[in-house]
Amino acid sequence: MKNLALLVSTILLLLLTNPLTGSAKENIHLMVNGNLLQSDVSPKVVNGRTLVPVRVIAESLGMKIKWNDDERKVTINNDQMSLQLTIQNRNAIVNGKVIPMELSPILDHGRTLVPLRFIGETLGLSVGWDALSRVALVNSPFSIKINDQSLLNTYKVFQIKEEPYVPLSKIKQPFSLKVDEEDHSAKVTITSGRGNSLKLDVVGSLDVSKRSAVRIDGTLFVPLSSLDELEIQSDLDVNQKMIQFNQEIRSPDSQPKYVIVMDPGHGGKDSGAKGIAGNYEKDFTLSLTNKVVNELNQYPEIEVKMTRTDDTYPTLQDRVDLANQTKGNLFLSIHANSFAPEARGTEVFYTHENSKEFAEIVYRHLLEATGFPDRGLKQSQFFVTRHTTMPAALIEVGFISNKMENTEMLKPEFQQRIAKSLADAIYEYYQNNR
Repeated sequence: MKNLALLVSTILLLLLTNPLTGSAKENIHLMVNGNLLQSDVSPKVVNGRTLVPVRVIAESLGMKIKWNDDERKVTINNDQMSLQLTIQNRNAIVNGKVIPMELSPILDHGRTLVPLRFIGETLGLSVGWDALSRVALVNSPFSIKINDQSLLNTYKVFQIKEEPYVPLSKIKQPFSLKVDEEDHSAKVTITSGRGNSLKLDVVGSLDVSKRSAVRIDGTLFVPLSSLDELEIQSDLDVNQKMIQFNQEIRSPDSQPKYVIVMDPGHGGKDSGAKGIAGNYEKDFTLSLTNKVVNELNQYPEIEVKMTRTDDTYPTLQDRVDLANQTKGNLFLSIHANSFAPEARGTEVFYTHENSKEFAEIVYRHLLEATGFPDRGLKQSQFFVTRHTTMPAALIEVGFISNKMENTEMLKPEFQQRIAKSLADAIYEYYQNNR
């Protein structure tokens, strides 16, 4: 009996001192802006989707939250956004617009649980999942620059405790890093172009150390401080959410990059056309351009520069200057059309003869992807296609003044299809003319 009592006491002690082992390992933890949040109701996985208590997220981000018991509805507000969610209703209302969710909010012990990724993406947050330690990570986006070029739209950075973690796959090429890794929990060796090496452990604990790597959504993330040990100098201002890598970008080979300048039309004070659902052209063009950039990132021989990466307004001259001064190889400007409600269709424009082949390839791919009526390939005198020195094209994907086309253009899957078609067109032209 003494031995049995000792065994039981030992097991209980292990469970108390290691909360991520035993049956407690099934618990899901929530970390917002590096802080591990506590709630009387834990996050849950339902049909493969993580649902989290909405109140702890909203309050941790300084948002106002209100519950209407009669309507079983929760409302979240800040200065820029109003979000309404109703129990067992898959339709969210974002700034007065109905947006369908993959999963309905639920009530659990009097707490409202909502789909984490939908909430995160709607609020403009970075959302990730560390499967090994069962942690859902949420944080305000960091602004990342390499040599003053913003990469906010191609990077995610997560804050774990006080440490920013960066995706190794995104930075190993610019900094000539070699990475050796084995299985999910293996040690990772990072070797810099200078021959320095660093070993990190992929961990499954919430109590990560500064020298530990983690996998978020299957991608290896490493602490920013670990890169300092490889003599990659970085400046970090957590309050400003800014990471600046002060290092010359080196390509693994001596071949110059093929530079694509992507131009999301409008922005900032210039909203562009207004869609029939109250949406704006500037938001569509930036969203679609970001997806094109993500598609082009699979090609190591291609480098993408954007005329804007957020809701700002570079002038037409600014856009042209960036393209010409960076000696871009191609220029593509993305727009949405607007006219009478019945007007429909896709069209592509170019100005100079040296742009015709590029415009033709873009036109062929784009028209097939949209499925909208064919409005043709046309010569024009748009400022950005007239004054850029490289082959340049301007696309009008469809009419946001038309109910059917605008509805399609707001769908993420439609935008993804268009983005792939444009990336395919760019790569086809590159293959033909390199």
